[in-house]
Amino acid sequence: MIVMPEGMSPERKRMIEAYGARLELTPGAGSDIDLALARMRELVAADPGRYFFPGEFENPDNPEAQRASGLEIWEQMEGRVDAVVAAQGTGGWITGVTRVLKEHRPEVLAFAVEPAECPLISEQRWGRHGVPGIGDGIIPRNLDLAAMDGIVTVTTADALAMALRMAREEGLLCGPSSGMNVVAAHKVAAKHPELRRIVTVVPDTGQRYLSGELFGESVEVDEPDRDHTLDPDILEQVAAHRDRLEFIA
Repeated sequence: MIVMPEGMSPERKRMIEAYGARLELTPGAGSDIDLALARMRELVAADPGRYFFPGEFENPDNPEAQRASGLEIWEQMEGRVDAVVAAQGTGGWITGVTRVLKEHRPEVLAFAVEPAECPLISEQRWGRHGVPGIGDGIIPRNLDLAAMDGIVTVTTADALAMALRMAREEGLLCGPSSGMNVVAAHKVAAKHPELRRIVTVVPDTGQRYLSGELFGESVEVDEPDRDHTLDPDILEQVAAHRDRLEFIA
């Protein structure tokens, strides 16, 4: 069984079902992932021996596994890396990669990216956006803010436009989060012209978004009216690093 918001793309739902999974749908869209997590915890608590919960947002094995990507980047770039930029997602990729790069070269800068419409880290403000899997109403525990040097915000419109541009100009049919990463990398480059080699990642394929905003189709989702209070532990972590982090809009 996989619990996910009902507003996720039809392609993603069909792909999951093709592997034999049963979907448990919760209200809202990607920005309401906290409702899916709450429902998942209810199911696990009711029958703990039946379910395995990988915990991608909080399991430390996630960023630990992504250290392999950091080593790959370091080797392929022959150590010539000035900065790494990527959307927070589960927090695993940007955290694991950053830790490895900074072990090899402490002066490497790391920037996590979040939707401008849902700037949880930048402004502690919730909002709806159109980049699935990024800033989904939570700040993941796997995002190590202590390892970050800055936070970049990118609008949904800019992320979608860049994803389409990459298909036309680079032959890369990617999803909105990839567009967000590239836009953010451009923003960092504009703010820091001294950074010559900035690394980001294209993590997904546009085939998962053939229905939806990426190709001009609006997605109608019932928006549950509820409180969006953030986890106090996470807010404390944000407060501890806020004065040190650079914010790029």
